Amino acid sequence: MSEKRGKSKPDPEITKTFSENLKSCIKTNDWLAGKAGISPQAVSEYTTGKSLPRGDILYNISKAIDKSMEWLLTGKDPMADDFWAGREAARLMCEEIIEIVKSGDAGVIQALKNNIDEFKKSVKKDEKIRSLEDDISEIKRQIGINKKKTNSTGQLSDTHKKPATSTGSKEKVG
Repeated sequence: MSEKRGKSKPDPEITKTFSENLKSCIKTNDWLAGKAGISPQAVSEYTTGKSLPRGDILYNISKAIDKSMEWLLTGKDPMADDFWAGREAARLMCEEIIEIVKSGDAGVIQALKNNIDEFKKSVKKDEKIRSLEDDISEIKRQIGINKKKTNSTGQLSDTHKKPATSTGSKEKVG
């Protein structure tokens, strides 16, 4: 009995979920083929549930349609779940803050205001740090583009300078 190695029949439920999720995200097979670097025929096989893509192709598809690979295969998206869980936590926190303010305790209200002010300062610092990190990355990129090369004698030479004349004299400027 001959058996193909390395190939297994995918779970029909995963194939169906993948096919439905993929179809809901694409304009045409040709559109996805162009964006993901695969053939329209392959896209057709995926959207009709005939096959599942290899991991590298699944990755390209997920990037092309801006969806997670997990969502494509299962319909579940942990990032979205985390987002909604975070929103619920924020809602509950707001309710708690409202109750604290309603209590009318001036000392507690002032402490709450102080904490909110400190939080705002922290957020501003984080934003400033991210901005500085972006600036540093841009400077590093520009330095990499404009790097001076070291010649065989170990001296720095500007790659944009005109070569010296054969007599070694400098050109007059002006």
